[in-house]
Amino acid sequence: MHGSGSGWGIVFLVIGIALLLGVCLFLFCSWQIFKKAGLPPWKCLVPFYNFHCYIVRIARLPLVLSILLFLSLALGLVAEGAFYLVFGYEALVPDWFHFATGCLKLAQIAIYCVTMLKLAGVFGQSLIVGVGLIVFPWIFLPWLAFGNAKYLSRAGRRD
Repeated sequence: MHGSGSGWGIVFLVIGIALLLGVCLFLFCSWQIFKKAGLPPWKCLVPFYNFHCYIVRIARLPLVLSILLFLSLALGLVAEGAFYLVFGYEALVPDWFHFATGCLKLAQIAIYCVTMLKLAGVFGQSLIVGVGLIVFPWIFLPWLAFGNAKYLSRAGRRD
């Protein structure tokens, strides 16, 4: 019984290191993708603004998707925080609340999928690469960033 707590510490340490490596990989790849797209690479380091740049500037999707993403993130955080603050963490959560926050999470997933598919398209890649960016981003994002994929300008030429 004495040493059982140390096992969880190691598990959390490994998870923390894996998450940190994942964030570093994402930022490193984003830096290259922003450079390929002709955007200042430092913009990938600004939280939330980097997602706006991916959606609107690089993937050339409508601004409304970026606004919807930010609203769904903000509303989800505020709603959950306010609910637990008012009713307490132990309170029974009503079904409508789970439905509403579930819809917000589905909207976020849908925006992510559309952005990744379009990101593959603006780099002249196939639908398979777009699906790979959705399912295996830790493989396909570095491949897109450091491979020979070229960003297609609005006129359709490779820059």
